[in-house]
Amino acid sequence: MRSARHAALLPAAALSAAILLVGGQWLFERQLGQAATLSVVVEFAGGLFFLYLLLKGRIR
Repeated sequence: MRSARHAALLPAAALSAAILLVGGQWLFERQLGQAATLSVVVEFAGGLFFLYLLLKGRIR
């Protein structure tokens, strides 16, 4: 069952994510002068975070 809050929250989250990614790509290419895409940076950071979570779970 959908509530009124979810009906507004999901599109707002998708729109803000799209704006952040497009804005980040623009900043990455134009202002910083990098030739790579932002997805490389996002995937690298996500991979490091995933490894951190794996190692954190293994220690316990």
